[in-house]
This record gives sequence, C-alpha cells and structure tokens, in this order.
Amino acid sequence: MCEHSSFFRGAFCTNFEEATQGVMNLPGDDPDVFDHFLSWLNDDKAPILSFPKYSKDELGNKNISVQFCKVFFWAEKYSINAFVNKITDDMQYIQYIRGKAFRISCI
Repeated sequence: MCEHSSFFRGAFCTNFEEATQGVMNLPGDDPDVFDHFLSWLNDDKAPILSFPKYSKDELGNKNISVQFCKVFFWAEKYSINAFVNKITDDMQYIQYIRGKAFRISCI
C-alpha cells in the first residue's frame, strides 16, 4: 500500500500512531471501494475486472458507473496514481466494447 500512495506511506512509514499500531481507520470511506483497492493490490485487477462478466448493455448500467466513480475518486483522494490510471484504462475499455461513450455523472 505504501509503495503506491504517499498518503499511506506517510502514515505507516513514519512515527505516526498508524505505523506503531499497523492500523488506520478510514471512517468516511466505503469499505467496498477499499476492497476494490485491495483486490488491485493483490492481483493487479482494476475494479471492473473483479465484477462478474457483463454484457455490453450491462456495462452501461448506472450501478457500475457509480461504482467506477466512487473508486476513481477514492483513489484520487489518496493519491494512488497507478490505480487511477488502471481505472481510467478500464473505463476507456468499456467505451470501446460498448461502442459508445461511458457516461457518468459523479458530482
């Protein structure tokens, strides 16, 4: 985790309490989003690749769009650039296989 994020590196590789205890609470964050991050750390899968196989129509589903949005902004929040890049690549891949823009409204 520390290898990919200056935020986590600062917390766990210093004299902060998190480094001493080996635990960090992220009370405002969605545990499902963190699970996607851990999946990516463990086997280099971006979030969409950990979902079951979807048809082209299902890839445009609002729930998937919202999930991408949550994961993307979480990764941005913690400055995990390689994860952000992988999420962006997956969003572009979905655009390609659907043959149309991947439209999401996150704000």
